[in-house]
Order: sequence, then structure tokens, then C-alpha cells
Amino acid sequence: MISAASRPYIDASVPVLREHGLAITTLFYKNMLAEHPELTRVFNMGNQASGAQQGSLASAVFAYAANIGNPEALGPVVKRIVHKHVSIGIRAEHYPIVGKHLLAAISHTLGDAATQPLLDAWAEAYGSLANLLIAAEAEMYSTAGIEPGATRPMRVTEVKRESDNVLSIRFVPLDDKPLPPFKAGQYVSVAVDLPGGRHQLRQYSLSDAAAVATVGLDSLRISVKREDALDKAPAGEVSNWIHANVSEGSVLQVTHPFGEFTPDTESEAPIVLLAAGVGITPMVSALNRIALVHPERRVIFAYAARDAAHHPLRDDVAAAQARMPHLHVAIFYEHVGDSTGVLAGRMEVNRLPQWDLATTDIWLCGPLKFMQAQWLALLDAGVPAAKLHREVFGSDLLDHLL
Repeated sequence: MISAASRPYIDASVPVLREHGLAITTLFYKNMLAEHPELTRVFNMGNQASGAQQGSLASAVFAYAANIGNPEALGPVVKRIVHKHVSIGIRAEHYPIVGKHLLAAISHTLGDAATQPLLDAWAEAYGSLANLLIAAEAEMYSTAGIEPGATRPMRVTEVKRESDNVLSIRFVPLDDKPLPPFKAGQYVSVAVDLPGGRHQLRQYSLSDAAAVATVGLDSLRISVKREDALDKAPAGEVSNWIHANVSEGSVLQVTHPFGEFTPDTESEAPIVLLAAGVGITPMVSALNRIALVHPERRVIFAYAARDAAHHPLRDDVAAAQARMPHLHVAIFYEHVGDSTGVLAGRMEVNRLPQWDLATTDIWLCGPLKFMQAQWLALLDAGVPAAKLHREVFGSDLLDHLL
């Protein structure tokens, strides 16, 4: 991705970014958003306030520098970023803005250590990555038949409380035209106008499945967790706005579905679906699809929640159990209370139904700590890394490479 002359400067940046990455990205966001306030429509301002986005970018820049000669490591991350960028309407003209302020932040933070050859190397590396992303995103926009940033008005037909902090919202196109096809595991962005005239986008997994592989349902469903204030993190503005304001008949602006985390729902081979928290949403979409097309398939579905009050989409899982004789369900509650038929404590691999560890694909989705714990436990149990597929719900360290 870069010339031989620039490579040593990028390699030398790795320890520098370890030490100064957060300072660089904090200054980058501060200056860029001050000069281009219109970009606050694109970036998650809640994550800006908590510092999560700055930390995420710092980790991503470090990972990029450390793996710049390893396309096998960068490839999946780039694919993920392309889907996210297209979902929020990133345009080619955004990249020079980002590049200008990123290089300026590196120069300011490193001072005399930011030599011209070092800055030239980073300009080359950034430009190479930007060109790759711009081309991939242009192709994805074209394939979807949409313009960057395009949304579609959707009328809400049903709002269902799934748990103490999750609402399921079903909607249909206001123009009565067909919905786009999608795969289980994909998400849409929902655009809302907050008090003070601020416009924000958030991604929510589609929590129901397409009835036919080549077409969408006559409606779409998302299941939105209300993000309460926690420690230093502020309450989620968009999720709280949705919970407070969306009702039957409301109109939402929704993007085309995107996302590369798509469990294989069309095969008849056994599959394992592991989730925690609101990470259940793409897994239920996958489960509902499998129940439609391969109800005889062997599926292990395991879910971890705080307690019964925080367990959404139970009706979907019960309906799948009624249709699927080889569906094995394991539910874990940290606080069991009066609940029956559940396992006490956090999810543990050795307490799950057994499967062929070497040949079965395992799909994981949930908060970062849950994902880390399950990933390591599965590897320790002998599952090959190639059989593990994951989607982190929360502040993914590589979500904001750009």
C-alpha cells in the first residue's frame, strides 16, 4: 500500500503512536469538527463526549501502522469500515478533510519529531488507504442504487416492548415501493433530528429475517436498546429519543441495509450462535431465517443477559423452538431470581450444548468484554480461529479508522 521509501517511517511510528495516539486523535477531532461542524452529522457525538471515539481512532491508527504490510489483517477491517461508511453516507470529498487534520494533529503533537519525511510517509499511507476506501464505497453505492447519505422515509406500524430497555420497531416504506433485499446480520442507519437542530445517525441491526433470499420482507424491524448513562459515558441521545418519541404512525428516515457480519443461514450444516445483551438482534434475525428455510438444521443458540427483565426477543426464540426440532437453546442470567429453565452466571463454553469444535462455524455478537471472554474461551477449547466470526456491539477499537 506504500512505497519502500515510506515504509520505514511508518514502521517507526508504531511506538510513537502507542505513546501519543490518544493525544493525536483528540486534537484531530477537535480541530476538524471546529472547522467543519457539518461533519457532526456523521460522527457519533455521544462517543465524542465520552472519549470513546478518540480512543477508537487512536487504536485504529496504531493497528494500521502495525499491520500496513499485512493485507490479510487489514482486509477484513477495511471491509467492515466500507460498510459502515456507506451506511452513514461518507463521500469522497470527506477524505481530504480527514487527511489534512490527521496530519496536522500528528505534526502538532509530535513537534520536532514530526520530520517532513515522516509526514510525507503518512500522507502517502493515508492517501493509499483513502483511494482504496473511496473506490470500494463507490462500488457499494452503485450496487445498492443509492446516493451517498440517502435515506428513505418509513412509517412505523408497530412498537413492541421486548424488555426493560429494548423496543422493537417495525416499519414500512412511506412510498409503498418494495423494500431492499438484505441478509440476516445486516443493519440500517436511522437518522433523527435532536433538540437544538442537531442531526445524528445510528446503526441498528435488523432483528427479523427476509422471507425469501432475493427480496425483503413487506416490513423491516429493528430492536433498539435504550443506552442509559454509565460511569463516564453519557446516555445515548438517539436511543433515548427513539424510546421517548417513536410510536405507531411515526415516520423515520432509514438507510439501505449494509453490514458484512452475515451468519450463513442458507446452509444445512450445523451452526452455533452466541450472543449477549442487545447483540441478540442479528442472531434472532439469523435464527428466524433458518427457521424458514432449514427448520431441520442443527442450531445451538446461546444468550447471556443480566436477568429476565433484560432479555429481549424471547417470543422469537420460542417460535423458532416450536418449528425447529434440532434447535438447542441455552440462556444464562447473571441474576436468576424466580426464572426457570435458565443457567445461573455468565456464559461459559463448557456449559453449552456440545458440538464438533473443529468443523462448526460459530458466530458471536455482544459487548466487547463478552466477546473477548468468549473468543479466548473458544480458542482454549480447541475451536480453530477460522471458525470464529464476531460482531462487537459497543465501542469497537477499529470502528473509526477514518
